[in-house]
Amino acid sequence: QPATRFVADFLGEGNFIEGTIQQVAVPVQVTTAAGVLLAPATPEGYCSGMEVTCCVRPEWIDLLPAGTEAETGDAAAIFPATVLGQVFLGETAQLTMRLASDQVWKVTLRGDQIGLCPGVGEPATLRVPADRVVLLTELQPPGLDTDSPAGRRARTLITDQAAGPQVIVSFVCGGGNRP
Repeated sequence: QPATRFVADFLGEGNFIEGTIQQVAVPVQVTTAAGVLLAPATPEGYCSGMEVTCCVRPEWIDLLPAGTEAETGDAAAIFPATVLGQVFLGETAQLTMRLASDQVWKVTLRGDQIGLCPGVGEPATLRVPADRVVLLTELQPPGLDTDSPAGRRARTLITDQAAGPQVIVSFVCGGGNRP
């Protein structure tokens, strides 16, 4: 799993949206311009109030009929959207969708889903399951003076979480031999 937006974009197409972590309990709640996105877990070192970029691959988004609402207990975000364009690619179709927040996302449909594709200009609902949201950031402890000699010492942590993505976190330590 990528740790930064650059790597995520390099590895493949993605929909990116900036947000702030509001709740670190599972599912993680990230407030974005489009609404609240849910994520499976926060990597070590993430905390409430932290700015992150959420990455959602086009093939990980479910396309639902317009007006569909979240089901109770469903760990997924629901966003109303409008179809801006369609490209049919044999067994797949890629839709360009405008969210209510005016962001443009791509959605990839496969197989039987293609027949459910709304026309250009028609509304739809996007469902983003929490387990398909990847949080991206390069961490730096809040309040750290990065202009001080001690603050310029960079360290890298590699955390491999059994239940979550591998996260590479770069941050600056304030002094001593702290990791």
